[in-house]
Amino acid sequence: MAIETQLGVKDESTWGTAVTVDRFFPLISESMEPVVDKLETEARRAGLLVQRSDISIPIYKGSAGQIEIPVMNKSFGWWLKHLLGGTATAGPTDSAYTHTGTVATLLGDSFTMQVNRPFQDSGSNQAFTYEGCKITSWELTCGVDEEVKLTAEVDAENETTGTALASASYPTGLELLSWAHASSQLTIAGTQVPITSFSLQCDNALKTDRHYIYGSGLKKQQVANGYREIQFSLDADFDSLTQYNRLRTSTNAGQYAQIVVTLVAPTLIGSTTFPSLTITIPAARFDQVTIDNSSMDPNTQSISGVARFDGTNSPVTLAYVTADATA
Repeated sequence: MAIETQLGVKDESTWGTAVTVDRFFPLISESMEPVVDKLETEARRAGLLVQRSDISIPIYKGSAGQIEIPVMNKSFGWWLKHLLGGTATAGPTDSAYTHTGTVATLLGDSFTMQVNRPFQDSGSNQAFTYEGCKITSWELTCGVDEEVKLTAEVDAENETTGTALASASYPTGLELLSWAHASSQLTIAGTQVPITSFSLQCDNALKTDRHYIYGSGLKKQQVANGYREIQFSLDADFDSLTQYNRLRTSTNAGQYAQIVVTLVAPTLIGSTTFPSLTITIPAARFDQVTIDNSSMDPNTQSISGVARFDGTNSPVTLAYVTADATA
């Protein structure tokens, strides 16, 4: 990826109607590409040993790909509604606002996205602009000696290359969330567990191939066609049978526990409040606990499972504490 790349986004008022991007994020990587079908026939023709060149019709059906960004102390709240569907803001408290994302419908939530891919060797900018964007699946990851990252699969209705590149600007005082902060931790059922890595994945179960004979090869809005599948995984020391017994239990309640992950940035917003992202899974079901006893190192355990709806709380909540007054 070129050093002069950039990523810009903006909410759309109407799905599939492009707007000028005005929110910019540091970008680790992106892999957006067009989805093009080649319409051909299997009909035979006398004397033909290789299919003719004049019977192929290219049909552009949208674009899709992946973006990867660091989770930082400002601006990340914008993503919450596109990851989960619902968002609410509280505050200020000690000059900090809390933007909370919860599982809700994604219908009507869409955005325009623009990335820059400069030409070589001239270095001239070339903007690729995507409209009707939705996040089909995503993953939040953190670990020892690693930055907190969001990886999102993006599906777009349309792509253009003639829109001018927007002028990028970024919030001042951007900082990474720190795995080593005194308040960064993971708890299971209220007890702190020392981990080396954690991952939260969500498949938003969106139907992305809504194509019709209606005057265009472009899709209609991506809509839900299944339950969302939310998965977690973590690596920790094997220091007791507590987590293993959640797998081996014979009761429904015994296989569930609340998982809370808190990741904190280093600089105070007010006098006592640090920027942070808190991931809460009220009903995490433990589906696999694998104990690694293969080396001379202290034994570790890899734990994974799924989030389920407990009948009351959002299956997963992302609470983002920041100086940003709006998400």
